[in-house]
Amino acid sequence: MELSQETIDNLVAWLTTQGVASGMKLLAAIVIFVIGRWAAGLIARLFGRALERGKVDATLVKFHFNETIKTKLEAAGCSIPYPQRDVHMFSLPEQKPA
Repeated sequence: MELSQETIDNLVAWLTTQGVASGMKLLAAIVIFVIGRWAAGLIARLFGRALERGKVDATLVKFHFNETIKTKLEAAGCSIPYPQRDVHMFSLPEQKPA
C-alpha cells in the first residue's frame, strides 16, 4: 500500500496536535498512578504500625484497613463489584425403594 504525500502530511499534522495531547494525558495518568500507589502504601504501613502498637490482632488490622478503604471509596462515589454466584437447584426424580 502506497501512501500519498498528502496522507503523510495529514498524519504528521494529526500526530503533532492530537498525539502530543494524548501523550501528555497518558504521562499525567502514569504519574498520578505512581504517586497514588506510593501514597496508599505509605498510609497502609502507617495505619498498620499504629494498630500493631496498640496490640490489635493482625487479622483485625487488615480487616479494618480494608473496611476503611471501602467506606472512603463509597463516599467518593466509587463501588467495588463483587463476583456474582448463581445457584441452580435441580430436582431429581423420586426413586422407588428396591
